[in-house]
Amino acid sequence: MVREVYLDHASTTPPLPEALGAMSRVARDVFADPSRLYGGARVARIELDAARAAVAHAIGGRPEEIVFTSGGTESCNLAIVAGARAGVAARKPARIVVSAVEHTAVLEAARSLGGFEVVEVPVDAAGIVDLEALRAALSEGAALVSIQHANQ
Repeated sequence: MVREVYLDHASTTPPLPEALGAMSRVARDVFADPSRLYGGARVARIELDAARAAVAHAIGGRPEEIVFTSGGTESCNLAIVAGARAGVAARKPARIVVSAVEHTAVLEAARSLGGFEVVEVPVDAAGIVDLEALRAALSEGAALVSIQHANQ
């Protein structure tokens, strides 16, 4: 008998049973828009705020810093677009520096921003960022830098 072992947790990870239970309960019982004012919406807001507070507590953050998205691509898009715009607002050059092996969601988000120069820093055969190229790319500053820590 062949036993399959799932090792692609970089793409998706099965939720804990407790998380599935909470998600099922909310989907079944609290399906209202938390930004509205009617009764069900207020319950949804309480649930959303509690979830945000729990995540913030788990990572040592503040609830107002927690943004829930539908997945990794949306998260990457939000981070790249908001980060680049915040960098420019802080008077940094309209340049985004990324490694050549960033996830497609990062690369496409960076490339889609009009008015930004996107500099892709090369990596070697082992996927290690060329530090001299990175230094050169950063010599004139950047609004945002995205260099992934690991790649599968």
